[in-house]
Amino acid sequence: MQGAPTSTPETLSAGRDLEVLYQYNYLFYDDMITGHSMYARADVGLHREEICARRLSRFLTASPNELYNKALTLYSQRRYWDAFFVFGQILTEYPDFFKNDWVTYYYANCFEALDLRKTSMEEYQNATIKYYGSDMVANAELGIMRIAYRNEDETLVKTQFEKLVPTGTNDSLRCHAFYLMGESLLRQGEDSRAITMLAVIPESHPAYVFAQHSIGVAYARLSNPPLSEAAFARAIAVTPKTAVESNAISLSLLHAGYLFYEQGSLSKAVTTLRKVDATSPHYAEALRALGWCGVKARQWGDCLRAGESLSKIAQTPLLLCEAALLKGYALLMQKEYGSAVQTAKSAIRIAEEASAPSQDTMALRTNAYESQRITYETCGQSASEAVLGKTVESARRFVDSLHVEQLRLRSDINNCAAFKDDFKHATILSATLESVREDLSYLLATAGKMKQGNALLRHEKGAQNTEKIDKAIEKVRRELNEMNRAKDSVP
Repeated sequence: MQGAPTSTPETLSAGRDLEVLYQYNYLFYDDMITGHSMYARADVGLHREEICARRLSRFLTASPNELYNKALTLYSQRRYWDAFFVFGQILTEYPDFFKNDWVTYYYANCFEALDLRKTSMEEYQNATIKYYGSDMVANAELGIMRIAYRNEDETLVKTQFEKLVPTGTNDSLRCHAFYLMGESLLRQGEDSRAITMLAVIPESHPAYVFAQHSIGVAYARLSNPPLSEAAFARAIAVTPKTAVESNAISLSLLHAGYLFYEQGSLSKAVTTLRKVDATSPHYAEALRALGWCGVKARQWGDCLRAGESLSKIAQTPLLLCEAALLKGYALLMQKEYGSAVQTAKSAIRIAEEASAPSQDTMALRTNAYESQRITYETCGQSASEAVLGKTVESARRFVDSLHVEQLRLRSDINNCAAFKDDFKHATILSATLESVREDLSYLLATAGKMKQGNALLRHEKGAQNTEKIDKAIEKVRRELNEMNRAKDSVP
């Protein structure tokens, strides 16, 4: 007799088989007995080829691939909040997706682009551990280095640099590491070492223009104008591909203009400063420098035009008053005493109505920034936990509700950061409303007395005015080194 089948339910569903058995029984007793039996068995399951195909389908299923392409599209459109949600959805619903190493990287990178540094740092670190050996790891290590640089964690910057520089790392990533290390050293005042690091970056690399600008800054701080000018010239020669590169080139033009000014090459300074694009955030500073070039060269028409142009775009009381000061000096030297008086009076009223930010105000804004930063980071962590720990529908609702808060907090953080930059800039330039108001008061008194027609007084005050202008010029000449120390640009 045919024995009982030995197949288990698991093996029955593992293939498709048909078995037919025929049995003939012949027994000898007192009488001959014969019999016929037939058995049929069908194992109906998936064909082995179909099993293989399904396994491959699970590996290359269309769903995670479609989500991955969707996430990359959002990422390329700089819609980082929407992109991180889709990347997180892939990690949650398709933990075996074959590109999850890069999904994890982009997930972390979206948080970095949103300036959610703590969450991004944690995700980068998790990626380097979970996918150790993947080509993605070097990118994640560089991400950690970028965040460490922004956090001014110089020790971690150095640690990450040592991980990325060994032979075998992608050349582009190594160059990025050299750039960040060079900027870190520049921030610490180690100019010679910074130049060594930054000089490694080739012309074909995206960080080249920023590296050359920083080399120019470092040489200027080392009192080596020729090499500083050469580095700025290399940065200026780059054809910009992004707005950030254009801004870096404008900043190099501004610094080069100041260098020519300090060396007395006023024609070169003017030519260079006029190349600063009118849409650049450094355009107002370039106009200001052009005005003082006109003062030093006694080209009062150029000084007047620079002051008038600056007054049209100035957005702070300080710059408005300094624009008026430049115009007032030019009008005074052109013997237009009445116009000089009116210009000085208008500017003095602006200075008196404005209140210069104090150190106490700065301390309050700094505390507000730190508090908002903590709340902002908490928002990012909540969003990440929701995406990785909830169903898609509930996570989507929760993350959408957080997005409104995220936008508000980031706006507040950006405003605080802008305030800190403006305060630092005013301090660097040694230009306070009080000092400019004193210069305007002197201008008003001098122009007023000259307007009265007292020739002797006009001669004496004219000499004093020239001395005052020369002092102002010397103040501007000191600004370059101070500005260089504050320079902090990252592509």
